[in-house]
Amino acid sequence: MTQTTLGAYLKLLRKQHAFSQEFVASHLNIIRQTYSHYETGRNTPPADMLFQLAELYGVSVESLLELSVRDKGQCTSLSYYQSNMSSAAPKKTDNSISYYTLTNEELDLLTHFRTLDTDNREEIVDIVKLKCKRITRRKKESKESGGDSCIIP
Repeated sequence: MTQTTLGAYLKLLRKQHAFSQEFVASHLNIIRQTYSHYETGRNTPPADMLFQLAELYGVSVESLLELSVRDKGQCTSLSYYQSNMSSAAPKKTDNSISYYTLTNEELDLLTHFRTLDTDNREEIVDIVKLKCKRITRRKKESKESGGDSCIIP
């Protein structure tokens, strides 16, 4: 996703799918002029519309949300709640929830990951888990052998 605004990205997606503004507006149950305003950046689609657009165009809703938030100048990345936190991650307490900020690199990776079929997704997850186990093992071995405390790639 190289577009800098949500409107430009929506226009690019619509053209890639050879849809007219009228078709997309009809799919969203809005008038064409309203959808045109989304593409020009005059108006920002509400969240429910972003979900419908993501489904229509086969893209992640996160990519559309990120651009929507950026367009409003509110922040440069998204946050999410990780419900299955590892022991090294911040914990959920009685009155608070730990959030993590996704970098642009992580958002890009997630967008590409979501284009993969289930088998390829599982393979990627297995590779990442294996890599994490290796790094953890090497760090542990380095500490046990009295090695320096540098991070092992």
